[in-house]
Amino acid sequence: MNRSSTSKSNKIHYAVVGLGHIAQVAVLPAFKNATNSELVAIDSGEKEKREKLAKKYRLEHSYSYDDYDIVRAEFRQPD
Repeated sequence: MNRSSTSKSNKIHYAVVGLGHIAQVAVLPAFKNATNSELVAIDSGEKEKREKLAKKYRLEHSYSYDDYDIVRAEFRQPD
């Protein structure tokens, strides 16, 4: 299958927990440019950073560390 023809339903969905330096310079940009995966949520203890990066990556879902269980439940891959 050609990477550019990968359907959205076949993509791997990721939520990134922790938005430190490595996440910002390597992980998030890599997911943004990937054709076989999609960044769907971020989770951070820093509200301003979380909001800024959610806007930058056009994410509908961003959570605080206190909401980690919600992230796990909402984006859990079915068995």
